[in-house]
Amino acid sequence: KDLELKIENIDLPRVFRVGANTNAEDDGPGEDFFLPISCGTAIPNIDIEKSVNIAQICPGGSADFTLDITNTGNVALTNVRIVDDLDPGLVYQSTVSNTCGGSVTQEGNQLRYGPFDLALGASCRIVIRVGSTADCAGTKTNNARVDGDFRSPCVNDNALIPVFDTDSATILCANILCSITGEDLNVCPGETVQLCGPDGPYTYAWTKDGVA
Repeated sequence: KDLELKIENIDLPRVFRVGANTNAEDDGPGEDFFLPISCGTAIPNIDIEKSVNIAQICPGGSADFTLDITNTGNVALTNVRIVDDLDPGLVYQSTVSNTCGGSVTQEGNQLRYGPFDLALGASCRIVIRVGSTADCAGTKTNNARVDGDFRSPCVNDNALIPVFDTDSATILCANILCSITGEDLNVCPGETVQLCGPDGPYTYAWTKDGVA
């Protein structure tokens, strides 16, 4: 008759291999054992979402890019690395926060984070603060890529299975040149003068000494 064995309170990985024999050791006879079989299916996957906290950056200002990384597969990932490429018009200032772990390196406008491990269903976040160059103008795109690895002796003969994802966020560099002119630069007490400024969605703060 068939022999059934129940094992309780055992924590098995998503993919595992099981075999059995009826002797004290595997001595070879076919009636004493069956070949190991694999159970479960590994689906490694990773996701990166990138956003920025403001739509427009002004000279002397700063903006925060947020990278959200999530393990969306059904197995844990190792050796997760992030590469963030800043547009030449943007200048790296600091990493405001990093819950992912691993090292942080900078080479010019390229930032690298990791490596680190990311458990099944886990996520982490990196916030990067940037400024703008003096001549930054127009739309600037910030690209990011995340890579991760999965390896198991029970899947593809322990061959490495890589996963990756990319995302980007854009910001507008505002480099506005504004001038205000008057009909007469010499105004005597009691006289008036008309001042002209550029059209657009601008507001002006007036002081007795000029325009602020």
